[in-house]
Amino acid sequence: MTFTTENGVQITDEQFDQWAQQAENGHYPNRKGEIFIGKPPLSDEELTTVTFKAQPTIVEMLDARAKRQGVTRSELLRHAVERELATA
Repeated sequence: MTFTTENGVQITDEQFDQWAQQAENGHYPNRKGEIFIGKPPLSDEELTTVTFKAQPTIVEMLDARAKRQGVTRSELLRHAVERELATA
């Protein structure tokens, strides 16, 4: 069977099989940069866990804002702390 990509390139089942075999062997031809397994690192530095207590209503507001922005609670808090420290 042959598939056609959006830009008109035709790809055969044999090509898919060949690419799958190469990937299983850890060979990725024409790759552009290092391949990371899992989530990419957030920083060049090691991260340290910081905990604090907040009222449930504050946590609900944090989670709602994070969801609207499409980020995690941790990401939202990291950005908030960075903004606060930048103005200190």
